[in-house]
Amino acid sequence: MKDPAHRPADPTPRRTLSFALAVVMTTQNLLAAPEPPAPSLIARDPMIEVSVDSLEIGETNSSVLGLLWGDTANPGGNQINFLERTIPSLFNVGQFDRRQLSGQLDAMIKNNQVRVLANPTLLTKSGFEANFLVGGEIPYPQVGQGGVSGVDYKKYGVSLKILPQITPKQTIDAQINVNVSNPDPSVSIIIGDPPTRVDGLASRETSTKVEVRDGETVVLAGIKQSRRQKVITRVPILGYIPVLGLLFRHKDEQVTQTSLVLFVTFRLVKS
Repeated sequence: MKDPAHRPADPTPRRTLSFALAVVMTTQNLLAAPEPPAPSLIARDPMIEVSVDSLEIGETNSSVLGLLWGDTANPGGNQINFLERTIPSLFNVGQFDRRQLSGQLDAMIKNNQVRVLANPTLLTKSGFEANFLVGGEIPYPQVGQGGVSGVDYKKYGVSLKILPQITPKQTIDAQINVNVSNPDPSVSIIIGDPPTRVDGLASRETSTKVEVRDGETVVLAGIKQSRRQKVITRVPILGYIPVLGLLFRHKDEQVTQTSLVLFVTFRLVKS
């Protein structure tokens, strides 16, 4: 008979020990794992709020506001002294505290001296582009061998693209691109059968780079626009008589000059 002391060891305790060891090690790893940070402590990408006010101002009103560059500050008056940088042929750039002009603009809007085209508020990350378009789309017929085969739409108006970047000193470095396009009858063409007149698009584009503080406003001004409008005046009753009514009718063409002014305000979004 074999000595019981020389029996082979039962493998069960080894397996149990191994399992228990694995459990202990797993528990230790869980205990050693760092706790996830509180949501308020998680670092988020800095955000920038860009508020754009697109206004159409008549030439006389823009001179009152001091938006025609070259004006100087008038103590006690209503002109603003801008820190200007001139961009030839398209627009001028100025930086100022928005509170200086808000009251005047509000009054002129109420008096219908200024027309608000759009006032969007854009939110973007630092280093990412924000853009908007105020305008519309023009239908352009597509002509094939069998005539007009479809319609393509081209955008026109004022397109603004802004790429803001927060600097180490907590200012905002902004790349601003502006494109102004509008229908131009002087470059129209005749296409299709029956003939269809299609106006071309006149486009101007430029860019600038500015550095502003939190809450400062950049003004883009000097974008001139002209509107031609045909006005027909008639003598009551007589002016509507066929053929004879031409003697009691007068045609006139009115040209309206306006300036498009963009107010772009930058604000840091506090997390």
